[in-house]
Amino acid sequence: MGERPKHAWDDAVIRYIKELEKRSADDGRQRLRKLNATFTGRLLTEITSNEIKEGVLALPGITNARRNRYLTVVRTLFRKAANELKCIDAPPHFSYSKEPDRRIRWITREQADRLIVGLHVHLKGPAELALQTGLRQAKCSGCTGSESVSISIRSGYHPMRSRRTARC
Repeated sequence: MGERPKHAWDDAVIRYIKELEKRSADDGRQRLRKLNATFTGRLLTEITSNEIKEGVLALPGITNARRNRYLTVVRTLFRKAANELKCIDAPPHFSYSKEPDRRIRWITREQADRLIVGLHVHLKGPAELALQTGLRQAKCSGCTGSESVSISIRSGYHPMRSRRTARC
């Protein structure tokens, strides 16, 4: 039985960034850059799950959701090291932080009125529809006239169900 190859954190980060898609590359690079100060120059076999969790928790001013995004990037990096590079037996295990279910921001009628008044004419209709139904821009912009009327008269519409219902 041969020894496992030894890979440093820096090597794994470079390999991970090269394999990222363009869309997520910038986010991944930024997250790994912030963690680089903690783990640079260390072998992957020396880094424990507690050190990873402490490194992410030590980042100033981030929410639980952002912490979870950092942990996801690190988990993916270690899974690649375990499955493709075969330099560690198994990726470290750590749990994610609790996130709120969804963020709903309610605005007052006065704020909605000021928003509508400040918009250009061609944006007023879709904005009023979105405010009345809770639909997002992508859902409103694809609607035809008859579809938008049937959506706007629905009763009991709630924005937390916006992804599953009220599609044009």
